[in-house]
This record gives sequence, structure tokens and C-alpha cells, in this order.
Amino acid sequence: MVAEPHRQADVVTSLADARTRRSIRRSIVDAASKGNASAVRERLVRAAAFSFACHGALERHAALAVYDESCPADTDERDPATVACIVLGLPQSAAPTAADLRVVFGIDAPSPSDVARFVVETGGDLYCRLHGVQCDS
Repeated sequence: MVAEPHRQADVVTSLADARTRRSIRRSIVDAASKGNASAVRERLVRAAAFSFACHGALERHAALAVYDESCPADTDERDPATVACIVLGLPQSAAPTAADLRVVFGIDAPSPSDVARFVVETGGDLYCRLHGVQCDS
């Protein structure tokens, strides 16, 4: 019966994830109902980051963390193509399509600032998921 503690932790994580997903969806709907396009965009990037945190492969998370560490701390300069290659598991020399970028970031034509938000949100979400708590959405 060693598996039981893991099962309980999985249930707690699943419940916390479901709450976070609902909260993100509500925030997108709320921003859209107010006509706040920039908030909708921000929340779509948030949703994409949470999805990657939940479903991304460990080696891709590690590669994203290494990439983020190599970027200057005082800028938002994160390359959308590089991050998309990491998330999708493509070679660094690949050129992701516009559709690839939309899949990864949840938006069209992500800016370096959008990409920085994605990277930061993914890291925070991973931390929360590892500790079985609801991610602040």
C-alpha cells in the first residue's frame, strides 16, 4: 500500500489544477466582457503557460529553465522562436511556424514580453504543482 500517499498527492494536485484552470478561464471571459484586449492576451499566455506546466515533458522544462537563466535578468528579451523550439521539442535550428507559436503561447505574434511572461508563469506553476497548491492565477 505504498502507492496510497502518492495517490492522495495526485488528487490534491488535480483539484488544485482544476481550480486554477477554472480561474484562468473566468479571467479570460471577464477581460473579454470588459473589452480589454491586452488583458485577454495576457490571460491567454497565462493559460498556455499553465498548460505547459501541467503537460510538458520534464526535459523540456529543464531546457526552458536553462534558457531563461542564460538571458539577462533585467530585460524581457526572450526569443519566441527559441522558446517555441524548446517547448515543442524541435531542434534549435528549426524555424517554428506561426501556427507553432500560437500552439505554444496561445496567441498570434508573441512579443518578447509575452514570451517572458510565459517563462515566468511556467516556472511559478511548476513550483505550485510540485507542492500541491493552487497556482495563483
